[in-house]
Amino acid sequence: MHVQSLSALKQSVGSHFQAKARYRGTVRHNPERDREDGFVRFLLFDSFAFGFGFSGAPYTSVSCFYEASEGLTTTVLLGIDLAFVENDEESISRALRHVEHYCRLRLPDKYLAAWEVGEPSN
Repeated sequence: MHVQSLSALKQSVGSHFQAKARYRGTVRHNPERDREDGFVRFLLFDSFAFGFGFSGAPYTSVSCFYEASEGLTTTVLLGIDLAFVENDEESISRALRHVEHYCRLRLPDKYLAAWEVGEPSN
């Protein structure tokens, strides 16, 4: 198993996206019973809200989901379902690359060019 906690998952996502990701918080579904059952939220490219998490022990898989709106999420991006990503380094890395590819396809070239130069100013 590659990632064993929400804090480690937060670190893994942050390392992959670096300045392209802004951490937005950690949600634990049932902290009294299982502190790692939940997800971490990030805003990617200052444009897309994503969650990355576990669905309870034994944490053998990780899920990645796009939060299209408050009540609408999806794990399917460009025909690939990221609901049950194997919890190993290669599978998680492949899923994060797919999420990044999805985001880049949806953003204008000028905007992406600004990320290549550096993080856009506020």
